[in-house]
Amino acid sequence: MESTQNLIRIIGILCRIGGGLWALLAYIDFSSAKKNNEGSRQDAAVWGMILGGALAVVGPSMAAALINDLNGITF
Repeated sequence: MESTQNLIRIIGILCRIGGGLWALLAYIDFSSAKKNNEGSRQDAAVWGMILGGALAVVGPSMAAALINDLNGITF
């Protein structure tokens, strides 16, 4: 059971790191698109920042909820 919890915890950490990197790269793309006045690329970058931030928040929260539920299981 503990190994399953550790695996879920690692997945949550990877979601946080991946979401943060996604948002950061989308911000860099947004800045570049704004400088070159490319509207469609700006829109795509804004969505990237939103989805990256959501992944960085929701992924670890779901992992924590799963770990909490696993702790409640008794055999």
